[in-house]
Amino acid sequence: MRTGAESKKDRVQAAWPGLPQLRPVGDADQEFLLELYRFTHGPLHEELASISADAAKTLLHLQVRAQFANCRQRFPESHFQIICAPGGGSAGRLTTARTATYLHLLHIGLLPAFCGHGWGTHLLVALQQDAAAARIPLHLAVSRSNRAQNLFRRMGFTVTTQHERDIGMTWFPPDKSRYSPQCETHPHG
Repeated sequence: MRTGAESKKDRVQAAWPGLPQLRPVGDADQEFLLELYRFTHGPLHEELASISADAAKTLLHLQVRAQFANCRQRFPESHFQIICAPGGGSAGRLTTARTATYLHLLHIGLLPAFCGHGWGTHLLVALQQDAAAARIPLHLAVSRSNRAQNLFRRMGFTVTTQHERDIGMTWFPPDKSRYSPQCETHPHG
């Protein structure tokens, strides 16, 4: 019998046969990470147009390093991966961290050319399967203005925390009796 997550994955694979692969972030990915950050942070992208190219690159570099450092500080076990397009090339980034009580989706971002093809759904289904196998919830935080909230809701995430700029959303494995009661509320927003 197929689970809901498996049938979603099958539908995504049928609609987009060339699904992305993942590989660890490496030193050679720095230019790509700057480009991705520019496109996944719209307001910053607009501000960068008004400053010199050198200043914009320096600012982006600092932002990317700060984002990685923040993940490592909050979750030393953070796992940084590049989302690779079929046939080669970098399409996005996925950052996760697994603790004893949660699988955290810390960041997922794709370049615009790779959005809308089911890749986000595919990656979320894979994370849900990992969380279910480990019998832990999958948690993420998303900006209140981010349209991805709609995807997360369709994928079974519920709002578990609310903050001024973002909301915490959690997906619980179907058999809640299999994970610890301390997982019911998320302390990290």
